Amino acid sequence: LRRSHLRLALQRYWRVLADDPLDVEARLGVARVRLAQGRIRAAERAFRSVLADRPDHPAALSGLGRLLAARGALSEAGRLLGRLVDRGRARPDDLAALARIALRRGRRSEAVGWFRRAVEAAGTARSRGAAGSAAAQAALEAGWDLLEAGCVPEARAFFERAAASAAAREARASAWHGLGRCLARQRRPLEAAAALLTALRLGLGQPKLWAEVGRLYARARRLKEAEAAYRACVTRLPGYVEGLAGLAGVMLRQGRLQEALRMARRAFVVAPEHPQVLRVLGACHLRRGAPRLAAELLERAVRLDPRDPAARRLLRAALDALRPDAPAAPPDSPGPGRSQGGADPAA
Repeated sequence: LRRSHLRLALQRYWRVLADDPLDVEARLGVARVRLAQGRIRAAERAFRSVLADRPDHPAALSGLGRLLAARGALSEAGRLLGRLVDRGRARPDDLAALARIALRRGRRSEAVGWFRRAVEAAGTARSRGAAGSAAAQAALEAGWDLLEAGCVPEARAFFERAAASAAAREARASAWHGLGRCLARQRRPLEAAAALLTALRLGLGQPKLWAEVGRLYARARRLKEAEAAYRACVTRLPGYVEGLAGLAGVMLRQGRLQEALRMARRAFVVAPEHPQVLRVLGACHLRRGAPRLAAELLERAVRLDPRDPAARRLLRAALDALRPDAPAAPPDSPGPGRSQGGADPAA
């Protein structure tokens, strides 16, 4: 809602409370409006005022419990939401909040159990026609929460359920997106790329994801597919650095040095201090037989990203090529330490 709508709603609740200061629904309405306005303390006071008169009011327990969970007061939030569970009044959102509390406490299996209960509750709490969509949405939210917490196999199971049962195209796209992220973390690049492509075909509005698809195909040495994905990214986002640098790296791995050099220079114009750009441009110069320039670029890349092993390997190769006793490489040779057709660290 817009601010003006929130103010109007708040004024109406205040008019009700002026006539009946103990009206529970009006006080709950004030709490929800304050929460929507970002007035967390005011919302908390309103929820607590309801609980002072009605200690077991389910909406007040739910609202205050989830507010406290978001604020980090996990113990009190868990007690309030647990009272709802004990009375059989917990809604899917309450069960999901208990799952997030368990995640923040490091209780992985407990969190998965709460998320499963939330999905089951969402499937039974709605009308028959909406039950599948509600359960799919609950599974989708559980998947993203678990993935963010690093619980990849568990997240994948929820994403698979959401992808199979979601009716809305947007929800299916988000489920395939999450599934692709899980598969990528599980080092299954081809399956991950296929899942992300499905998400994009379903209308996922993230053109940068094409660069991720290209990276996954490149990791699997499917260079033609990688080039097509990177080109799709660059077509949609001409100035996206990861797309330009990735395309340059794939071209270099295919032995197309001049095209790779042009694309790397184009990326350098956009982001001259981006470590991936410096790495692939340095690799191009190393390949064409200019180790001094390559070493300068790669030293900058390593300085910006000291944990990049490919940049370090390339830098060592460039420095080795600068030694007086190093054999001269022809301009289009793969460069020191690699054979033609081998995997190029620049990609």
